[in-house]
Amino acid sequence: MAENLQGFMRKNRATKTNVNYKVSDDLDEFVLKPIKPKENDVLVNESMEASMDSEGNSIRIFNEAAYRETLIVASVVSPNTLNAGLQDFYGVSEPGDLINEMLTISEYRNLFDKIQEINGFGANLKKAVKEAKN
Repeated sequence: MAENLQGFMRKNRATKTNVNYKVSDDLDEFVLKPIKPKENDVLVNESMEASMDSEGNSIRIFNEAAYRETLIVASVVSPNTLNAGLQDFYGVSEPGDLINEMLTISEYRNLFDKIQEINGFGANLKKAVKEAKN
């Protein structure tokens, strides 16, 4: 039986592009990019911490805050979080620290929510909430 693969060809699929997002009234727009699954796997792995269980066995624990920060840094195209001048202005030397210094708590949360949105997280939850309201 011949399988019709046309439905799986890239030309039939919407290409994910960068998104401009106004995170704050007093900053220029951020440019955000969607993350590919393989890149996300690396971010998840980087967010694992070594620990010990009650019997002394080595285990790995997922650090959600570390993941959130690495996902934000990986998604932000502009401003360039590696720019030394921008880091110097905010008195930091790491991209994650730069984002933390630039934004308020609510701006940081809104940025993370937007990044989740462009990566398709929460789409099913929003749909379920909408359906539940009907």
